Amino acid sequence: MPTILASGDVRLQNINYYYQVFDKYGPSLKLCFQFANKNFTLGTICMIGIQMLNILEKMHGQFIVHRNLRPKKILTVPNKNEFVLIDFQHSVKFKHKNGKYIGLGSKFSSQTKLTKFSSLNQHLGLTASPKDDLESLGFILMYFLKNGDMFKVKETVSKSKQMEEQKLRMIPEKFCKDMPIEFLQYFQFVRLTNVQQYPLSDYEFLKKFFRSILQQLNINEKEFQYDWLKKMNLQSQQPKEDGQTKIVVHEPQTLERIQEVQTELEKSSFKRDCYRKSSSLYINDEDDKQFESVSNKMLHLPNMYDLIKLKN
Repeated sequence: MPTILASGDVRLQNINYYYQVFDKYGPSLKLCFQFANKNFTLGTICMIGIQMLNILEKMHGQFIVHRNLRPKKILTVPNKNEFVLIDFQHSVKFKHKNGKYIGLGSKFSSQTKLTKFSSLNQHLGLTASPKDDLESLGFILMYFLKNGDMFKVKETVSKSKQMEEQKLRMIPEKFCKDMPIEFLQYFQFVRLTNVQQYPLSDYEFLKKFFRSILQQLNINEKEFQYDWLKKMNLQSQQPKEDGQTKIVVHEPQTLERIQEVQTELEKSSFKRDCYRKSSSLYINDEDDKQFESVSNKMLHLPNMYDLIKLKN
């Protein structure tokens, strides 16, 4: 989990903001998945499972449930195989320090925040427990295995209700039929546990499911490189065509459009960095969507100057 470097209050345009400063991290798993054309290899998915179980083990050991686990909330760490979990707006304590379980106060009340990665208990409004995070992690890994094709819903009907019905009817053996059996075993284990068993005494038992697959693939955890890093390295190593440098300046209309989007991006970025609430790593959903929308525009715009290397 991230470490706070600085925090405080600032007043801008007669509005008070609470800010927090963290280390700079890489893109989220959602962006990495899109960059990899929604096609992660089995080794990458297993490594994600192991690293996320490391995070959940530490968090659950502090009696905290995240309750909003999804790819966009998991950030990569530059030059490491680790991840950072952000946005604890919906997180709750599931157990007191004396070992007594917290009851009704930890229910997931906001139906609008339910996603395809939410656990079945969250849809049903049951008391939160680490089981919810582990089930959400299972859905995330299956989402990657299915190349993003999971729990489709119609726009005309309530999305959360449709996803709830699909999860109620879900048969793990059928849902995981094209996956390695270890994923089915993981899901069955999580589904059969109850709140009294958490936090689990041994998360290594769950990690063994994914390590077993890595062994079958002859993959070394310490030397592993994720799919998006391999693709980035390949792109940087692509041979150039010539020894000359050609500078292509775009049309004025294009430059104006680039400037407009850059200005819009700066504004939305500023909103993301100034938090109105003091909850750890809180990001307003509306501002988050705006930032993501502008970021996507940037991806489809050319750079101001294209440098093309040509051989002699």
